[in-house]
Amino acid sequence: MIDIKKSIVCIELLAEKGTEELLPERFYALCNGVGIEEQNEKTLLRCYPHQPEAFLEFVRGSGLPVVIMSVTQKDEEDYGALVKKYFKSFTIEGVAILPPWEKISAGKPHIVIDPGMAFGTGRHESTKLMMKCVKGLPITRKSVLDLGCGSAILSLYARLQDSTHVIGVDIDPDAVFSAAKTLKLNRTRNVYLACADLALLRGTFDVVLANLDIQTFQRSLRHILQRIAPGGHLVVSGIESTHKNAFLALLKPLTPIVTRRMGSWYAFVFRVD
Repeated sequence: MIDIKKSIVCIELLAEKGTEELLPERFYALCNGVGIEEQNEKTLLRCYPHQPEAFLEFVRGSGLPVVIMSVTQKDEEDYGALVKKYFKSFTIEGVAILPPWEKISAGKPHIVIDPGMAFGTGRHESTKLMMKCVKGLPITRKSVLDLGCGSAILSLYARLQDSTHVIGVDIDPDAVFSAAKTLKLNRTRNVYLACADLALLRGTFDVVLANLDIQTFQRSLRHILQRIAPGGHLVVSGIESTHKNAFLALLKPLTPIVTRRMGSWYAFVFRVD
């Protein structure tokens, strides 16, 4: 009997380090799955698109920092093994970030992330900075608002720090759908999600998490500040070093009580009285 193996197209993208944390949900929606491998100072993305030509067209027009792109054929049966091979668990601030197929150590704080469906795996410097800042806050029994929640990794981390409840908000329906899947994987209580524009939010929170770009702050700073309870904290990341001064000028008269840097990214904590 002739063994005829089915094959699928694998598109490999060699990109700048941290690119996987910048990918829009549309990128993942076009793929059956994405494998991630760190190579020196670059990131290799192994993508298995439903429609290769449509995916290539999207990548070319996305502005993503891709250095090299190649297209190959791989055996279909190898796809799942490759995704599992190139996404391994890692630890941030004492919390294990792991995919669904890895065994969970009893008693160890963890967050389960499916790399095939969610953007925001925790690898990017801005996410790590946010977690460092949150860990240093008096967050126990506090309410938390996670703006631009993405995969909900920061929402889950806030709950692990014993906050009373967390609301994750994103304007992108695909992101909220992805976050909902992440919450289901983690069987998390007291974390709620909303798909909404910042201008439509109501209520105040003890801690507001905002891992956003400077353009979003320029458009929506007033709405963000309105969500912070008196004496509350605003935790910010996603600010590149080239935008640091402009961002701090935008926040005046507030001054950061904590400043952290990792690579070319900054994070700040503000107390809002």
